[in-house]
Amino acid sequence: MGSAVYRMKVNAIFDRDTDLLMLGLDNAGVSTVLCRMATILGGDIDYIHTIGLSEVETLTCHKLRVTSYDPDSSDRVASRWKREQNSRDKSALIFVVDSSDYENGWIERARGILLQYMSEPAFKGSPLLVLANKQDIPGAMTVAHVTEHLCLRDIEADWHVASTVANAANIRNTGIHEGLKWLGTHLRQS
Repeated sequence: MGSAVYRMKVNAIFDRDTDLLMLGLDNAGVSTVLCRMATILGGDIDYIHTIGLSEVETLTCHKLRVTSYDPDSSDRVASRWKREQNSRDKSALIFVVDSSDYENGWIERARGILLQYMSEPAFKGSPLLVLANKQDIPGAMTVAHVTEHLCLRDIEADWHVASTVANAANIRNTGIHEGLKWLGTHLRQS
């Protein structure tokens, strides 16, 4: 009963048709986050293998659809997203980062991909939710450091960074719910 009530509260956040695109670099935890979202929301995930794009994962639940693509195929993704979003009410971007892996230039690459997407006409002005994942790993960057290194203050859109641990044993302690709540509330107000 408790999990059903929890799901109903989360589903009430998204009270109109909403399309979200979720991206992240390899090993950031995008698939884990999507699976956790499915558990939180009680939705189903479809996996589609495509030619020219990596696996496409789509979570559908209530009036919410979350689609995950490989960010390296950005031109095709952005144009497809633009066509698809016209049939839905709102759109936003969720960007998952591995807060514990800040060496080897990953943060610069993540920042470049994020800024590229947020400058696309399909996303310009769209709300942005950054999930600073893997906060349970010692030495992980804080939310403030993720904000700074991704240059979020330079983005001309409303954004929020949520501290997340997608693989937390207790689903209510992942931080994903709080991020979704911010996003749903923000979309309702716009």
